[in-house]
Amino acid sequence: SAPVDTDGGHALPQRDRGERVYRFQVLVALMLSSQTKDAVVGTTMRSLQEYGLDVETIHGTSAEDLNALINKVGFHNNKTKYLKQTCDILLAKYNGDIPPTAAEMM
Repeated sequence: SAPVDTDGGHALPQRDRGERVYRFQVLVALMLSSQTKDAVVGTTMRSLQEYGLDVETIHGTSAEDLNALINKVGFHNNKTKYLKQTCDILLAKYNGDIPPTAAEMM
């Protein structure tokens, strides 16, 4: 099987943690996947999940610690900044959930 079968964005999020966390984890997987091999995204996502991959936990994590957790992905410094900004927006405007429409996500 190809890495995308086990490490693609659809296969990584934890459905057992509820729909809100699942939606956030899908978003994180997609954000991490740019310029990064699927296997690296898979390893990074599993590491983040062990740490506690939800909006509140990532929001409360220092940028330095988050950057260390995702340091194997391409452009990890920028992605750390964008993940932190995303959590700020999700908590401030959407009660920690993903916006319901594509237009609101832009």
